[in-house]
Order: sequence, then C-alpha cells, then structure tokens
Amino acid sequence: MRTAVIDLGSNSFHLLVFNVQRNRDFSVHKRIYKLNLLGSFLGKDNVLPSSAIKNSADLVEDLFNKAKSEGVQEVYIFGTKVFRHAVNIDELTKAIYEKCGCTVDVLSCEEEAECIFLGVQNKYAPKGIYLIVDIGGGSTECIIAENDVVKWFASVPFGTNS
Repeated sequence: MRTAVIDLGSNSFHLLVFNVQRNRDFSVHKRIYKLNLLGSFLGKDNVLPSSAIKNSADLVEDLFNKAKSEGVQEVYIFGTKVFRHAVNIDELTKAIYEKCGCTVDVLSCEEEAECIFLGVQNKYAPKGIYLIVDIGGGSTECIIAENDVVKWFASVPFGTNS
C-alpha cells in the first residue's frame, strides 16, 4: 500500500510517498520538495495575505495530485509553526480541504518534536544520549534523547524566516 505525508512548513512544503508493508515496515518511494516561504508572508499582525493563501493551497493541491498519481490511497497533511500562529489559518486549511478533501492536522510543538525524533530514530537509530536540532523556517526544535526516549525538548521561536 502507498501512503503519503505532506509536511507544510514555514519555508517549504514536502511530499513523502511511502510503500507500507503489512508488517508496518515502510520505505520511501518518492520525495518532492517545494520552496514556499509561507512564513515570510506572516506579518507582525500574524495575518497571511490572500495571495499567499491561494498560492499555498494551489501548491498543496499539486502535491496531493502528484501523490495520487503514484497510486497513494491515504494522504496525511500536517502543518507546523506558521499554522500554529497565523490568525487566519482557517482560510488556508479550508482552501486546502476544498481542493483536496483532506484536513490539515496542525502539530503542537510537542508533536512536531516527536515527529522529528521518530524520523531520526528511523533513519539513524542512534544509541546513548544525543541532541537533535531541527532548524525550520519559523522555529527551531531542540531535542535531547537517550536511546529511544525523548528526555527534553524545546521549540525556540526562530528559524530561517524569523
């Protein structure tokens, strides 16, 4: 079965298409990265302009259609910091739903850190105590883990757009 995740960040949108086996093992089938700079349009009033909303919804629709063309049965869409802070984000999530029929799950800081941790665990399987730093467009996640357990995390409100 093929499943897709669309990660809506403050800087870029990512499509990951996975081949998922019955035993829940998976492998990446395709990755597509699109620079969007959505967070750079968020002003001091935390309002996204309608042009950024339209362009972002169109970009998500394009990624969604690419996923479907790869035989994907399920698409999950996640938003990060800009989705947590824009006061009119419901306009963008509604536009995405109208174009794709999918809701956007806005990740809390803790959920975002957990996803980053799980990605590192899956790719590298580090042992001992280690630090993960993920510099995003709108925030930087810092995670201290020991083996396969998160011991501490913080989401710092700065990234490449801020």
